[in-house]
Amino acid sequence: MGVPLLSSAQNSFGVQGGLHLSSATVDGAIPFIASKQGNFFLGLTGRHPVSQHWAINSDLQYTRRGFFFPTIQTVGNVRAGRQLHYADFSASMEYNVFKNVHLEWGTYVGRRLSEYVQGNEAQEWKRAAFPLSYKWDVGLQVGAQAFFQRWSAFVRYSHGVKPMGELRLTDEDGAVLGTVRLFNRGLQIGAGYRIFNW
Repeated sequence: MGVPLLSSAQNSFGVQGGLHLSSATVDGAIPFIASKQGNFFLGLTGRHPVSQHWAINSDLQYTRRGFFFPTIQTVGNVRAGRQLHYADFSASMEYNVFKNVHLEWGTYVGRRLSEYVQGNEAQEWKRAAFPLSYKWDVGLQVGAQAFFQRWSAFVRYSHGVKPMGELRLTDEDGAVLGTVRLFNRGLQIGAGYRIFNW
């Protein structure tokens, strides 16, 4: 039995969610790549076909991002890290490359809602008294999506182009080694459900 394709004449609205593997890259005085952190995302999605093969997608998501600092050991082997909660809006173009398989590329804008820190003997995440992230994050994203009737499965990579924060590095004596800028990186693996067409 073949898999029904989405009608090119119908707009659609649905929900989506899944796993978000996030990290951060850094440039500045001491470049490094932060360790990955597993999080999740939930949101709403809309799709507007513009031709037989092309469509415009827009998503509104609650996304948890974050990272662990490398080579930083704390009491009890608690890894020092940051967890960032965002409201993300994304817009992308979608192209139907083969049957129910679609490629997409676009941009996202994220608004930081809150920031949490782990480390310094703390086993749990606590709200950061001094956030190192900026309020806004901007980046590019690419991905692939497959449709199965009302369901979809997708993978999406996001690449921050605007620094999402700044970190001042010090040595054991508190002397400043330099300042670095942080950029969000993320990989989403998720599923969606189409609620209705119009």
